[in-house]
Amino acid sequence: MRLSAALDLSVAEVAFAVADLEKGCVVFEEFVPMIGRTSAGMLLWMKSCAEKHGLSLNDIVEWTVGTGPGSFTGLRLVAALVSGFTFQKEGVKTRTLPTALALAAGLSEDKSVSVASLHDGRRNELLMFGMKSDGKTVFENGDTRVVTPGEESEKLIATYDRFVAVASDKNAVIKTFGEEQAEQVTYFDHIPISNLIFIESDNWGEDMTDLVYIRPAVFIEPRKIREV
Repeated sequence: MRLSAALDLSVAEVAFAVADLEKGCVVFEEFVPMIGRTSAGMLLWMKSCAEKHGLSLNDIVEWTVGTGPGSFTGLRLVAALVSGFTFQKEGVKTRTLPTALALAAGLSEDKSVSVASLHDGRRNELLMFGMKSDGKTVFENGDTRVVTPGEESEKLIATYDRFVAVASDKNAVIKTFGEEQAEQVTYFDHIPISNLIFIESDNWGEDMTDLVYIRPAVFIEPRKIREV
């Protein structure tokens, strides 16, 4: 048995999946809400998921980490966790892939289509990640942008064949696209993170901190400490 895992925390829940590469099947795919300090229990939760299926995290020889778009705190956390857990372990390799690829790979397509994943960017904006899918292979096309209501969203609707998003971001999609167009989006209750395991790439062993960064960094004034 050769086990490969995928881990993601780009939204307010952690997604963890393990597949048996020799059999070409997913052993399990689990999700649990995790935000703020609750993320401190992520490793113990992952351990319990594996043990439920008679496995150990030490049995996993490949790790794929989702890089977003999404919560930068969550993305950095899982990248750091996997980096630390696999540090100097012989025979174990790691890589990163955009989380958006997992959503596009969840579509049922038998022809080549352009796909845009939509993510709540707050401030009445959507973060968009562009891809191509032929039903068997999905890959990024280099088009990323911040989408606002009006002309910007209308241009995007005319550019792509299919749109995907997580269900928790549906209200944000409605605010930007409008209710009628938002109903044309395919929504996933959870990020189907197991899809990342079966995407081929040649970036094994590369930098785990290279995250999907669509919006430029914004400086926020530090809070003043109130004197007691």
